Amino acid sequence: MAVNPSPQPPLLQTASGQAAPARGGRSQQEQQPPWLLCAQRGEIDVWQLGQAGALGQVSQPEEGSLLTAAAAPQHLLRLVAQSGRHVVAACLSQDRRWLAYSDSQRVSCFALERQPADGAAPSEHVVPLSVPLPADLPPACHLAFRPGGTELVACSSDGTLR
Repeated sequence: MAVNPSPQPPLLQTASGQAAPARGGRSQQEQQPPWLLCAQRGEIDVWQLGQAGALGQVSQPEEGSLLTAAAAPQHLLRLVAQSGRHVVAACLSQDRRWLAYSDSQRVSCFALERQPADGAAPSEHVVPLSVPLPADLPPACHLAFRPGGTELVACSSDGTLR
């Protein structure tokens, strides 16, 4: 199997925030709106998607009709790649605790900490905390977090999987 030397990574990825159920039980995490990762050029943005309001009617709405919004989308984070480098690949873990991206030089990984609004930031936001990666990890053309885990899978342009 050959790796495409110039893959077209998805520009968008969603993360539901649903943690993997514990053995023999269910996740206790409440249902929250999904997050949306958007990677383009040298920037990565993370948004919390809005929520549709209550329909207020017993029947299903007509196909194509607009729903009222109960909550607007909220911008949570913007990461800018070093020295204006182009982001080649980016991913967000489904539990929304990890974000990784690769440019042409290296892979970067961050633990995401959600912070409430305060005097410095008027709205809820996310703080990225850098996570060290192995020094021999080459730049990646595709990244993914293993479902329910904290392991990052990186596919480099030479076809190696780490």
